[in-house]
Amino acid sequence: MEKDFRLAARKIAICREVNMKPNFSALAKETNINRHTLSDMYYERRELKLRERKSQLDPFKEEIRDILKDPVVYQKFLF
Repeated sequence: MEKDFRLAARKIAICREVNMKPNFSALAKETNINRHTLSDMYYERRELKLRERKSQLDPFKEEIRDILKDPVVYQKFLF
């Protein structure tokens, strides 16, 4: 299961708007993020930091696009 920081940030923002404390345990289960981290985010003790990770295929993106433009090769990948 992947951590869903965007969902957590949205729900925390909604709780702040209506001045309501969120259920950190339930939110932790839903987003797969530690409840203490969510609490820190809610009380603004911790800032949300999303890392941009580079893919191992990034250097080959153009080559892959060129290969997939060929209809014969594309059909082989589909089946």
